[in-house]
Amino acid sequence: MKLKELIVKSGLECEDNYSLNEECDVVIANYTFQKKIVSKYIFIYLNYSQYKKYFVDKEQYKKIIEEKCLEPIFFELEGDLSWNLYFVCVLPSGEYERISSEELVEFERNEKYARKLVINEMHFNNLIPVGKVITGDSTKEIVDPIDDWYKELNEDGMTFCLDTYSKYKIDVFLKGKNVESENNYDLTLISNEENKTHSLYKIKQLKMTERFRPHCFGLNAELEFEDVNLLFGANGSGKTSILEAIELVMTGQIRKNNTGEIDNDIYYNDLKSDITLQMEGDETVHIPNDIRERKSRESRFYQNRQGTRQKEKLNKAFHQYNYYSFEDTFSFCFLGEQPNYSEEFSKIIYGESTKTIEKNWLTYKEKFEQEKTSIESEINCLEDEVKLLEKTDSSSIQIRLEPLYNLLREVKLCFERVEDETNLYSVSNWLLQLNTKLAKIKMLLDNFLSESGEIDSKKDINDILGRITRNRSSLEEKFALIEKNIINIDSVINKLSNELQQAMNDDILINRVIEGAQNQLNTFNNYLLEMKDIEKCNLLLELEHKKINLKQKISVLSYFKDTWGYLANEQIINKSFDDLEMLILEKSKRKDELEKELKNIRDKLEIEEAKKNSIDNIIIQVKALGIRYFNERSNSTRCPLCGTDFFTKEKFLEAIDKEIKIDYSYYKKLIEGKDAIEKELKKVNTEIEYYTTQQKYINSLYEAFEFIGDNKLLDVDTYTNSRCNDNMIQVVSEVLRLLELNLQELKRTDNDINSLELAGYNYDFIKSALDYINNIAGTIDSKLALETITFVKNDLEEKLKENLTKKETLQHRIDNLNDLIQDEKRKINEEETNKQTLQKDLQLLDVYESRINILKEFANEIEENDICIENNTSITKVRNFIQTILDEVSMFTDKVNNTIKQKEDNEKLEVLKQQIELKKKQMEKCMHAIGVLNSLKLSSQYAEEFIRENISDISDLFISLHSPREFDKLTLSEKGEIVGYRNEVEVPIYLMSTGQRTAVVISIFFKLHISMRTAPKFILLDEPVSNIDDLNILGLLDFLREMAISNGTQIFFTTANYNVAKLFKRKFSFLRDRFYEFKLSRYGKTKSRIRRYTYNEFEDGKVKEVIIS
Repeated sequence: MKLKELIVKSGLECEDNYSLNEECDVVIANYTFQKKIVSKYIFIYLNYSQYKKYFVDKEQYKKIIEEKCLEPIFFELEGDLSWNLYFVCVLPSGEYERISSEELVEFERNEKYARKLVINEMHFNNLIPVGKVITGDSTKEIVDPIDDWYKELNEDGMTFCLDTYSKYKIDVFLKGKNVESENNYDLTLISNEENKTHSLYKIKQLKMTERFRPHCFGLNAELEFEDVNLLFGANGSGKTSILEAIELVMTGQIRKNNTGEIDNDIYYNDLKSDITLQMEGDETVHIPNDIRERKSRESRFYQNRQGTRQKEKLNKAFHQYNYYSFEDTFSFCFLGEQPNYSEEFSKIIYGESTKTIEKNWLTYKEKFEQEKTSIESEINCLEDEVKLLEKTDSSSIQIRLEPLYNLLREVKLCFERVEDETNLYSVSNWLLQLNTKLAKIKMLLDNFLSESGEIDSKKDINDILGRITRNRSSLEEKFALIEKNIINIDSVINKLSNELQQAMNDDILINRVIEGAQNQLNTFNNYLLEMKDIEKCNLLLELEHKKINLKQKISVLSYFKDTWGYLANEQIINKSFDDLEMLILEKSKRKDELEKELKNIRDKLEIEEAKKNSIDNIIIQVKALGIRYFNERSNSTRCPLCGTDFFTKEKFLEAIDKEIKIDYSYYKKLIEGKDAIEKELKKVNTEIEYYTTQQKYINSLYEAFEFIGDNKLLDVDTYTNSRCNDNMIQVVSEVLRLLELNLQELKRTDNDINSLELAGYNYDFIKSALDYINNIAGTIDSKLALETITFVKNDLEEKLKENLTKKETLQHRIDNLNDLIQDEKRKINEEETNKQTLQKDLQLLDVYESRINILKEFANEIEENDICIENNTSITKVRNFIQTILDEVSMFTDKVNNTIKQKEDNEKLEVLKQQIELKKKQMEKCMHAIGVLNSLKLSSQYAEEFIRENISDISDLFISLHSPREFDKLTLSEKGEIVGYRNEVEVPIYLMSTGQRTAVVISIFFKLHISMRTAPKFILLDEPVSNIDDLNILGLLDFLREMAISNGTQIFFTTANYNVAKLFKRKFSFLRDRFYEFKLSRYGKTKSRIRRYTYNEFEDGKVKEVIIS
């Protein structure tokens, strides 16, 4: 049978075979590893028409395939093997091509009972067992773009182009000097002993110290690993930190630190943590802090043995070949439509650092091109300037300064001659200084003439200043006389004002006195009008006083009633306090005796109750044993203790109930004694409480009696000699009756007051009138007196009349003083007017004098500039002559400058020719540099070459990983881009699903790992299934299982997804002790708790748990 031959050739072991409905061959096969079944396969060989019949037709599929092929086997499988059942349809090549992609996808998506595949007979060996690792036979070393770029640039001294762009480096390079690269290391310094070619084996143990992530892990945590290691836990529990610890020991770096995802303090402690890895070959690996060690590992693991390198790439290579994480493909999987996938593949294959270096030399290329354009422009400008200079007339000009010297003598200007008239620069400098001197003198002359008006000489200035002095003296004398008159008048006004102020103050005081007297009289008259009958007013005053006294007494009596009034109603025995105390002591003593007796009886009762309960339990046990005895010996009716035959077991049990009786008479006697004591104890407590209450009553009687005496409520002298309880109660009752009498008297008083108030008499008004009259008269009467009222009225009227007379006299004096002050103010106003007129005259004189002084200062400043002007000389003429000299100086200056320029142009022409030669050499270097940089290949081209050379293996990995197998293969398009083929139709990557794109990237990663034979034999997979659906996860896990089995690769796999972790366990539980699951849990700021589990594929519930931290 052809199918059976294919199965045997693939390494599977055939278990059974049969024919399905006498049409199709069915073979049952096992995939074993170390004599353990890893997975079970059901193969069916059929053509397209049979496929349509049994698989496309739903009813036939359920009836024939599920019920006859799948269910019998599935329900016989034990443990995790049921999760590893594969149903594979094998079709001849021609028949397979007829299946549409929709039919294929629909079938392979069906996960019921088994994972399902439809394969081409030609590809059987590549796809079976599922997840098969195809290593290929390519031994070509993977080219690193950085190495190629470095070699090309190093030949021309341009390795600096791989560094970050610097304008300074371009300038130094174009000057022909050597430019050092920022990161040059020579691997030839590493000894041959360090350049080992063998790779590391599997990791056996990770030892972490207290400095590595102490916020997450316990002190000195140690993790032992096996062939397959699953790290499962919520985000933040420490899964990735464990992988980063391995990364740190292997490379001396953690890539996430470059993107700022790790706190600087945490990363510093990581580097200093001294964590180690123990490898399978007993090799201990430490963090490589020395660059020589990192270079040695780079050479040993990843075959990077070039003599001179731009910089170390150990961490980058580790992520290329050994460490795959979700971040590596996130941007790739979520790019927009039609992105540049060549760029993205280059990032995945060679890392971000390669793209960064590529950007560096591309920037230098751009800058060299800009520099070339700039240099060309400079050369053109220089050549234009040379042509212009070559056209300039270079004939010499003769300079003679004697005419200028004559003009300076004529204007009487002192200025030194030129020392060397043949030196053109000296002459030019002398003319410049002379021009500056003359310009300053002319400016001063112009300033003078702009302010002088008719004044045109120094003599005019002196004459005007003399006249100004004489006029000022006359005006100042008049001004002094006016100021003296103003002072005298001001003194008179101040004296009169003081007298007026005093009179006005007196007027204010007398007004206040008059107003007070008038108010007093008005108030007094108002009181007299309101008071009708003085006798009734006095009666109301007496009644209010009486009312106040009654209220005070009632307040004291009410307090007494509230405090001790209850005693009149209480039954108080006629015994003394001490007698009651003796009775209480006797009863308390009896109470103590009864309580002791009660405690004694209760203790005895407790003992008896324990005995009773014990005997009851024994009876129950005896009955139970009897029932058990007869149950076990159903034919026996004889008692095993006494030998009596009861004939039936029911009679035997009745006999037990009758015979077992307990004497409870002593227990009952104790109960009766206890009840009697408790009854007597209750009576004694009641008596003690009664006597205590009587004591309180007697104390209150004594307190009430003392209060009556202190407040003199009664005449208690008759009771003091016999202070018995009955007498004291009688006194309390008398006080309570007195309260009632006072309340009745208060009521009668209130009635009398109300009658007077109804008649129109108000106590507050009458009391106010009495107080007012007593205050004015100086008396303290408690009643109104007619004589006092008459006296007060006459006195108030006399005082008011006297003060009105004083006010009238004072008003006449105030009017006279106001008239005198007004006369003096008119005089002072006239003097102030004269003073202001004189001040304006003096100000005008000062302004005129200031103007003349400015002209004088101008004249003096002109002479300070070495020019002599006579008193009668016209300044206008001098200014005109100076202008003439300036014109001559300007003419001479132009001649000298033209001569100097001709000389300088000749010198500049030579310099420009030298600059042009230098720029042309720089242009050649610039063009050469551009050519070298243009010859470098882009990283995307290297990626395309790698993919082109390995596309067959990448395609096989992709087909093995993605499910359902919607695509037949991966290949390169005419443009060199990766495309998928679905039913011979080309599909670009950007039209694939997220899971399919991820499968492409993972295929490239695994190809890189497999191709680098010296790379460490483990892979770290950090959340690799984040973007993958369930079927593709199955494909990935099948492939990882094959990596572990056939390639011997150690696997570290992290996930936060419970279902993924469960599925992973189902796929790898067959390894038993060689598969570890680490469950990490962490809450808040606590440290991570790590538990390690091992599994048995047949007994799901039985696991071995080890608590690590």
